[in-house]
Amino acid sequence: MKTKIIIVIIAMLGYSSFVLAQDQTIKGNLVVNEGSLRVKSMGHYSKGLELTQSNEAGVDVSRISNYFKGSLSLGTWNTERFRIDENGKIVINDGYIMMKSMKSNSRGLDIKQSNENGIDVSRVFNYYRGPLLLGTWNKERVRINENGSVGIGTVTTGSHKLAVEGSIGAREIKVENGNWPDFVFEKKYSLPTLYEVETHIKEKGHLKDIPSAKEVESSGFYLGKMDAKLLQKIEELTLYTIAQEKKITSLEKQNLAIKRQKEQLKKQDKEIKELKFLVNKLLKNKN
Repeated sequence: MKTKIIIVIIAMLGYSSFVLAQDQTIKGNLVVNEGSLRVKSMGHYSKGLELTQSNEAGVDVSRISNYFKGSLSLGTWNTERFRIDENGKIVINDGYIMMKSMKSNSRGLDIKQSNENGIDVSRVFNYYRGPLLLGTWNKERVRINENGSVGIGTVTTGSHKLAVEGSIGAREIKVENGNWPDFVFEKKYSLPTLYEVETHIKEKGHLKDIPSAKEVESSGFYLGKMDAKLLQKIEELTLYTIAQEKKITSLEKQNLAIKRQKEQLKKQDKEIKELKFLVNKLLKNKN
């Protein structure tokens, strides 16, 4: 395998003077002991560095190259994989970064952007077998714990997969619940009487099956379960309303019947008065 290098070798074989070399083809290994290998190019658009390993088909299996005042490029199989441009920007093409740390308490990852005052404007950081932390302005904002739980604004997630210290804004939230209370409308459901509801409120200070204010303050509540319980109460109220509507309709019918009876009695009373008048008149004429 041949490697073509344009080089300036410094301190080679123990000498401190410069050894200049023209284009050379080296077959074998190049070893620099206790020194450095410097590649220097002064020509504009000339290649400053090119280390290439090619196979018998002429394909660059691995390559490191750059142009004068240009980006440093690392590639495999005739394809650029990694680049550091002249401004220090790193570009990875169709790949990823792998960082491996086997020592306890060692840093597995630390990527940050700091301003001129030394403040970490943005940072991604973690220790070996520790949580992954995301922060801004020298403050932790989000953490992903080793068990997969996520904390936003808090370091304590408890038994939750996601814990948030603060409010959450969303256009829509979907809660999956397999215990939806349509059983209220089944015939076998025993609907509490309003007297029982009133008694429970007087004794407990809240609706049955609904947590009290103190319980919510100390332990919170589960959104899915609470929605189901509130729907149950709404469905019970619907049944109460339907029952009351039936009673109201029945009373209205009764009132209408009573009104008709009153009108009939009034008519009969008038007819009786007219009959009395006629009878009295007849009696007077007879006398």
